[in-house]
Order: sequence, then structure tokens, then C-alpha cells
Amino acid sequence: MQTLILLFTIFIVILLLIYIFFKSKQNRLFSLLSGTCPSCKETKKVFFDKTSNTHFTQEIIKPRVLKDYGCSGVKDVEFLCTSCGLKELYSINSQMGCGI
Repeated sequence: MQTLILLFTIFIVILLLIYIFFKSKQNRLFSLLSGTCPSCKETKKVFFDKTSNTHFTQEIIKPRVLKDYGCSGVKDVEFLCTSCGLKELYSINSQMGCGI
């Protein structure tokens, strides 16, 4: 009986660790898609020119599509941070749109 309880608790702990891993990976992806680096916490820089009343933005995260399988497939996207040099690769479902 004690063995069954021990195995059940180990199983529950493993399930929770897997859930935490995938949740943190999803949070990093959403952070990269919004333009914030998850490593150095830099965001895009906005400059304002007073003479022409124009806003200029400098993106910190540069996405690059490595493989594209069409609008209904999966895209392999590499994100590169120009500030700290972070490089991460994600497979993104194209149901989110063909905009990237």
C-alpha cells in the first residue's frame, strides 16, 4: 500500500513538473512575440523627432522564418535579441495567422 501511495505521488509530481515546463515555454514565446526579450527584459525603443513629429521604433527582437509549410502548416521561427544575443527557435502553429 505504501508503494502505491509513493508511486502515485511521484506520478503527480512528474505531471506538475511537465506542466510547469510547457507553461514557462509558452510564456517565453508570448514574450518574444510581444517584442520583449525574456532574458534581458529589453523592449522596443521609441524615439520621437520633434521637427517632423514622427515616432521611430527600434525593435529588439528580430524574428526570422526558417521553414514555412503554408498557412495551414507549422512555421519554424528563430528569434534573435539584438541587445543580449539570445537566440531561440520555436515551431509556431500557423492557425495564429500568416502574418509572421
